[in-house]
Amino acid sequence: MSKGSAGRKRHRAGSRGRKWLYALGAIVFGVILFLRVEDTSPQRFALLDLSEHPPGSATPYVPEAGRFPAFYLVRTEDDEVFAIVRLAPESGCLVEWNEDEGLFQDPCDGRLYDRRGVPVGGQGRALYHLAYERSEIDMVMIDLGRRVPNPHM
Repeated sequence: MSKGSAGRKRHRAGSRGRKWLYALGAIVFGVILFLRVEDTSPQRFALLDLSEHPPGSATPYVPEAGRFPAFYLVRTEDDEVFAIVRLAPESGCLVEWNEDEGLFQDPCDGRLYDRRGVPVGGQGRALYHLAYERSEIDMVMIDLGRRVPNPHM
Protein backbone atom coordinates (compact mmCIF):
# COMPACT_ATOMS: atom_id res chain seq x y z
CA MET A 1 0.00 0.00 0.00
CA SER A 2 1.45 3.36 -0.93
CA LYS A 3 1.57 6.37 1.36
CA GLY A 4 -0.97 8.19 -0.81
CA SER A 5 -3.71 5.58 -0.44
CA ALA A 6 -3.26 5.39 3.36
CA GLY A 7 -3.67 9.15 3.57
CA ARG A 8 -6.87 9.03 1.52
CA LYS A 9 -8.31 6.29 3.78
CA ARG A 10 -7.54 8.36 6.88
CA HIS A 11 -9.17 11.40 5.27
CA ARG A 12 -12.33 9.41 4.40
CA ALA A 13 -12.51 7.99 7.91
CA GLY A 14 -12.14 11.50 9.36
CA SER A 15 -14.90 12.93 7.21
CA ARG A 16 -17.20 10.02 8.17
CA GLY A 17 -16.53 10.82 11.82
CA ARG A 18 -17.40 14.48 11.29
CA LYS A 19 -20.62 13.52 9.49
CA TRP A 20 -21.65 11.37 12.46
CA LEU A 21 -20.81 14.22 14.83
CA TYR A 22 -22.93 16.66 12.80
CA ALA A 23 -25.81 14.15 12.65
CA LEU A 24 -25.63 13.58 16.40
CA GLY A 25 -25.64 17.34 17.01
CA ALA A 26 -28.70 17.77 14.81
CA ILE A 27 -30.52 14.99 16.65
CA VAL A 28 -29.71 16.49 20.07
CA PHE A 29 -30.82 19.94 18.89
CA GLY A 30 -34.06 18.47 17.54
CA VAL A 31 -34.80 16.69 20.80
CA ILE A 32 -34.19 19.88 22.80
CA LEU A 33 -36.30 21.92 20.40
CA PHE A 34 -39.32 19.60 20.20
CA LEU A 35 -39.36 18.08 23.68
CA ARG A 36 -38.75 21.22 25.70
CA VAL A 37 -41.11 21.82 28.60
CA GLU A 38 -43.70 24.48 27.83
CA ASP A 39 -43.79 27.39 30.28
CA THR A 40 -47.25 27.21 31.85
CA SER A 41 -46.49 29.26 34.95
CA PRO A 42 -49.27 31.60 36.11
CA GLN A 43 -47.08 34.64 35.33
CA ARG A 44 -47.21 33.73 31.65
CA PHE A 45 -50.92 34.53 31.39
CA ALA A 46 -52.88 37.71 32.09
CA LEU A 47 -56.57 37.42 32.90
CA LEU A 48 -58.37 40.74 32.30
CA ASP A 49 -61.96 41.78 32.88
CA LEU A 50 -63.34 43.59 29.80
CA SER A 51 -65.98 45.40 31.87
CA GLU A 52 -63.08 47.60 33.06
CA HIS A 53 -62.19 48.46 29.44
CA PRO A 54 -64.88 50.47 27.65
CA PRO A 55 -65.18 50.32 23.86
CA GLY A 56 -62.70 52.69 22.21
CA SER A 57 -60.05 52.28 24.93
CA ALA A 58 -56.38 51.29 24.82
CA THR A 59 -54.98 50.38 28.24
CA PRO A 60 -51.23 49.88 28.79
CA TYR A 61 -49.98 46.89 30.80
CA VAL A 62 -46.50 46.04 32.02
CA PRO A 63 -46.34 42.46 33.36
CA GLU A 64 -44.51 41.87 36.64
CA ALA A 65 -40.71 41.64 36.69
CA GLY A 66 -40.47 42.63 33.02
CA ARG A 67 -40.35 38.95 32.05
CA PHE A 68 -42.90 39.26 29.27
CA PRO A 69 -43.58 42.10 26.82
CA ALA A 70 -45.45 45.24 27.75
CA PHE A 71 -48.70 45.45 25.80
CA TYR A 72 -51.87 47.44 25.24
CA LEU A 73 -55.28 45.90 25.62
CA VAL A 74 -57.33 47.55 22.88
CA ARG A 75 -61.11 47.38 22.71
CA THR A 76 -62.58 48.99 19.60
CA GLU A 77 -65.97 50.63 19.21
CA ASP A 78 -67.02 47.47 17.31
CA ASP A 79 -66.18 45.42 20.44
CA GLU A 80 -63.10 43.80 18.89
CA VAL A 81 -60.31 43.05 21.36
CA PHE A 82 -56.56 43.02 20.68
CA ALA A 83 -53.49 42.60 22.84
CA ILE A 84 -50.84 44.64 21.02
CA VAL A 85 -47.14 44.40 21.92
CA ARG A 86 -45.82 47.88 22.70
CA LEU A 87 -42.41 47.29 21.10
CA ALA A 88 -42.10 48.94 17.68
CA PRO A 89 -40.63 46.46 15.18
CA GLU A 90 -38.35 48.95 13.37
CA SER A 91 -36.97 51.14 16.18
CA GLY A 92 -37.35 48.90 19.23
CA CYS A 93 -38.95 51.76 21.20
CA LEU A 94 -42.17 51.46 23.22
CA VAL A 95 -45.09 52.94 21.31
CA GLU A 96 -47.44 55.33 23.10
CA TRP A 97 -51.20 55.65 22.69
CA ASN A 98 -52.45 59.07 21.56
CA GLU A 99 -56.03 59.25 22.83
CA ASP A 100 -56.89 62.44 20.89
CA GLU A 101 -55.92 60.98 17.50
CA GLY A 102 -56.79 57.35 18.28
CA LEU A 103 -53.33 56.24 17.10
CA PHE A 104 -50.20 54.62 18.47
CA GLN A 105 -47.01 56.61 17.95
CA ASP A 106 -43.38 55.49 17.99
CA PRO A 107 -41.54 58.23 19.94
CA CYS A 108 -38.20 57.35 18.27
CA ASP A 109 -39.08 57.70 14.59
CA GLY A 110 -42.57 59.27 14.75
CA ARG A 111 -44.22 56.39 12.89
CA LEU A 112 -48.00 56.11 13.44
CA TYR A 113 -50.10 52.94 13.81
CA ASP A 114 -53.88 52.63 13.90
CA ARG A 115 -55.66 51.01 16.84
CA ARG A 116 -55.15 47.56 15.28
CA GLY A 117 -51.37 48.11 15.09
CA VAL A 118 -51.27 48.61 11.30
CA PRO A 119 -48.88 51.35 10.10
CA VAL A 120 -50.71 54.45 8.87
CA GLY A 121 -49.93 54.90 5.18
CA GLY A 122 -49.01 51.23 4.78
CA GLN A 123 -45.26 51.78 5.17
CA GLY A 124 -43.31 49.49 7.51
CA ARG A 125 -44.14 46.47 9.61
CA ALA A 126 -47.20 46.18 11.83
CA LEU A 127 -47.12 45.87 15.61
CA TYR A 128 -47.22 42.28 16.89
CA HIS A 129 -50.22 40.92 18.75
CA LEU A 130 -50.29 38.50 21.66
CA ALA A 131 -52.38 35.35 21.45
CA TYR A 132 -55.55 35.50 23.56
CA GLU A 133 -58.84 33.77 24.30
CA ARG A 134 -62.03 35.71 24.96
CA SER A 135 -64.75 34.15 27.09
CA GLU A 136 -68.49 34.70 26.88
CA ILE A 137 -68.47 36.46 30.27
CA ASP A 138 -66.25 39.32 29.02
CA MET A 139 -62.95 38.00 30.32
CA VAL A 140 -59.77 37.81 28.23
CA MET A 141 -56.85 35.48 28.92
CA ILE A 142 -53.72 36.74 27.19
CA ASP A 143 -50.79 34.43 26.52
CA LEU A 144 -47.88 36.76 27.30
CA GLY A 145 -45.35 34.30 25.93
CA ARG A 146 -46.82 33.92 22.46
CA ARG A 147 -46.50 36.70 19.91
CA VAL A 148 -48.48 36.33 16.72
CA PRO A 149 -48.28 38.31 13.47
CA ASN A 150 -50.77 41.11 13.10
CA PRO A 151 -53.88 39.53 11.53
CA HIS A 152 -54.82 42.82 9.83
CA MET A 153 -51.80 42.92 7.49
